[in-house]
Amino acid sequence: MRAADDGLVAILARSKSAPTDCSVSASPLRATRRLAVALACAACVALPLALSAAPAGAIVAEVSGTTVGLQPRNTGSFLDGNGAVVASFANASGNPVVHTNNTYAIYWDPTGHYHGDWQNLIDRFLQGVGAESGSLSNVFAVATQYRDKTNQSASYHSTFRGAYTDTNKYPAVPGCTDPKPLEAGDAITCVTDQQIREELETFISTQHGLQKGMGTIFYLLTPPGVSVCVDSGLSASHCSSNSASPNSFCSYHSDISPTDPTNGDANTILYAVIPWTAGGLGDYHLTSNDQTPAFDCQDGGFDPSSKPIEKKEVSPTQQEPNQIAGVGPDGTNDHGLADLIINQIAVEQQNTVTDPLLNAWKDSAGNEATDECRNFFAPTLGGTVLAKEGTSAGNLFNQSLNGSSYYLNTAFNLAATKLPYPGVPCIPGVALVPTFTAPNTVNAGDIVGFDGMESNITLNAATGFSGGAPQPTYATYTWNFGDGTPTVSGFAPGAPACTAPWLSPCAGSAFHAYQYGGVYSVTLTVTDVGGNVASVSNPVTVVGPAKV
Repeated sequence: MRAADDGLVAILARSKSAPTDCSVSASPLRATRRLAVALACAACVALPLALSAAPAGAIVAEVSGTTVGLQPRNTGSFLDGNGAVVASFANASGNPVVHTNNTYAIYWDPTGHYHGDWQNLIDRFLQGVGAESGSLSNVFAVATQYRDKTNQSASYHSTFRGAYTDTNKYPAVPGCTDPKPLEAGDAITCVTDQQIREELETFISTQHGLQKGMGTIFYLLTPPGVSVCVDSGLSASHCSSNSASPNSFCSYHSDISPTDPTNGDANTILYAVIPWTAGGLGDYHLTSNDQTPAFDCQDGGFDPSSKPIEKKEVSPTQQEPNQIAGVGPDGTNDHGLADLIINQIAVEQQNTVTDPLLNAWKDSAGNEATDECRNFFAPTLGGTVLAKEGTSAGNLFNQSLNGSSYYLNTAFNLAATKLPYPGVPCIPGVALVPTFTAPNTVNAGDIVGFDGMESNITLNAATGFSGGAPQPTYATYTWNFGDGTPTVSGFAPGAPACTAPWLSPCAGSAFHAYQYGGVYSVTLTVTDVGGNVASVSNPVTVVGPAKV
């Protein structure tokens, strides 16, 4: 079997009990999911996709009086057989998104267990996210299609404000009992979300005077041996360490908004908690029982050609694209474990930007932007899925940021539920490629056509807000025919917007006649629903008398 065929089988195997297309009446999801399969298979030899697992309950949930957006373990993409839920993805009230953001990494580590090389990898990633701001080539650009009632997008403009190791001691009395602690000597403590909120308020406001508000995201990270539970007490089950519990999670985000919980204000603290859920492969500082993989908090990495899928023998392989050759500074093969933490930060960055107060963009089941495409990492840019000696991990990567490679969950494209082309629902970045083919030499007075529908525009449909009410919006096409006549601007043929009086007319394709002979440069400019702009120009030769 060819590699691409292997990959196709791998994708179809992701949901063993679900239909292969999404059951939404008259919805583009059916076609888009098949198209996503085809594109992914064509782009990859060994596709990094996850084994199917039973989805958890609602991702946005209230636990012990606090609303959080959880990334549960062992869950599959909600595109697999759950099209009706995916199609409900919306922000009907136009609640806030994050328009631009500053990020801080706070390592709560008074015991010194967070390795310096891990911190370096994570900090460089956040720096790279900021350095690539405005780029269309990575997953963070996909969020620009999501707007709030101000009709402003969650623009990809991020600034890394730096990192800090917080040496404030852990609470003397843990708020929870770790349901699955590491071995004696490796375990440190168990902290609750309430204790984390108290620590954040002390660290941010009292000790360091850091700027709060809807434009700042704080990442709080804890080292191996520290379990985090959203609930508290002996019976806590929403914990980072208990992989056997359906309530266990890999990370989560929430907010502290004492004065305006609906819209946020200058007193709001947006935060994401990133516990150490990367396992301990290659970390010989841990006991052998704690040197475990963490497939359920990364997923996506397996080689469909290594074991026949029809025999259900495919096993995932942890992917660490930044694993160094040989041993790291501490004499172990654990350097690349931070790659799994980086993926969780990437997930929470997208979710926080599109749903900062947990009342904005999600579907009817509470799933946020990354949950629709959970465990979908295709296509890859390079690396190998095969496990390396010492690390037991591969080094596949699907993203490049500021010169470094990463393995990040792809992002959900809402436009795929609105229009059929390109219609790929899970994407690693955004395409904005205006294209048209100029006609052959024509005569003055001839009516000639220019077809901008050749263009590849990923973010071609979304929800905008006019007067605070949600309304469909689409990419706009503007034609400059180069002869001094007025430009023509509007939407694409086939979009419902073409018949809506409050929107521009159709202009994805346009007819034009030149009055005089000459060579004219025709320019098509496309603005997608994220506000990204690109242009292309082609010459047209017209035979006839020149303008005098």
